[in-house]
Amino acid sequence: MQRALGIFVAGIVLGMLIVYALTPAARKDNSVAVPNSSVPGNNSKVSGNEPSAPKLTAEGEKIILGNIATVPFQELYAVLSVRSPEEMTLLAQQLNELPPGRETKAKINTFFKAWAQLDAKAALAAAVSLKTVEAKSTAIGAVLGGADAATSGSLATVINKLPADAISPTQKTRFLNTALSKWSEIDPVAAAKFLDSIPSSGGGFFGSRITIAQNWASTDPAAALAWVQGQGDTQDAKFAMSGVISGWWENDPRAAEAYVASHLDSIGMDAVMRITTQLFQRDPQGAKDWASRLSTPEARRSADTYIAMQMADVDPKGASEWAATLADDVRSRALSGAISKWSRNDARAVEQWINNLNGTVRDEAITAYSSTMAYNNPAAGLNWATTVSDATARTAAVERIVGGWMRRSPNDAKAWIQSSTLTEPEKAKLLSLPVRR
Repeated sequence: MQRALGIFVAGIVLGMLIVYALTPAARKDNSVAVPNSSVPGNNSKVSGNEPSAPKLTAEGEKIILGNIATVPFQELYAVLSVRSPEEMTLLAQQLNELPPGRETKAKINTFFKAWAQLDAKAALAAAVSLKTVEAKSTAIGAVLGGADAATSGSLATVINKLPADAISPTQKTRFLNTALSKWSEIDPVAAAKFLDSIPSSGGGFFGSRITIAQNWASTDPAAALAWVQGQGDTQDAKFAMSGVISGWWENDPRAAEAYVASHLDSIGMDAVMRITTQLFQRDPQGAKDWASRLSTPEARRSADTYIAMQMADVDPKGASEWAATLADDVRSRALSGAISKWSRNDARAVEQWINNLNGTVRDEAITAYSSTMAYNNPAAGLNWATTVSDATARTAAVERIVGGWMRRSPNDAKAWIQSSTLTEPEKAKLLSLPVRR
């Protein structure tokens, strides 16, 4: 019994030492301190179930949070949960006095994320009052990350009402996106209504629109669809539509697939991408079959490209071989997507595979491979591009690579042109290409 009690006490002491760091070395000027609420005379109440605090000297020791960024979250949460609102505010004020830097940023992030789980509105108010742009941005982001979804609506309201000099418009948009996306996890209808109430809420809110639409459509696709359609034929509406399709598909895959297939002209390719990606993850062959039945070449190209790139993550050769079998009007983009991934991992294997191809498929594969190679080795990319058999495709591939090389290193590009086996008219045309910065 005594041994068990000794282990228990030792564990408590060790935990407190980690969090409080009550050693002289920890009491540096950049440490963060707050009076302990267990000091006689302090009005804060501590229940018997809450973690005990170390005894303090008559001079009034302080809780030192100099190592706050390395404390396990649950330990930090337990310690902060017994602090009074006044003590939490004092801690935030002392964090506000720390010198800028990575260590301070880590402390601010850790503290405000934990505080947000205790009192998100108070934490946000303190975060907004921090003096530097970096500290304020870090703290607000931490509050939004740590707060429960149930409090995100009130946080969004506070952020939206901040004066113009509190945070920049870009920051406000970013923080509102975060709050609205989290809010929509539990109440997408309210989040959508709030977003619609923000003046000129288009433009920077496509991320939260997608998330709101997706979360709404997972439970009520008809209402989510009506909300997006009410936004008109805008780019934001098309982004949001992809969210509707994604959430709808989780609710009723066949209905979502049928809707996309019959509304290709109005919903945008982002929705095609979303449903293709989800379908492929569950049923790869089903995704290929569905893509092949789409009524427009653009939709089939988009769907097949997403399939090829997902296949290439695990089997780039198989993805390239499959893309090579596609119809002429959709093959090039899918083949390019697969080869671009394959060549990053095994360029030699790509070259050997290309050498066994013929005709248009070979030209398209070379065009894709040469473009990928050209980023790190434009000379090697051009050497491949010049082997394209179709004259028009060859000229386009060479000019594209030379144009990029001219922007980065015009002298090297011109030297390659002069020493190449191209005809004199071809060289003159390339040398006359404008150098765009």
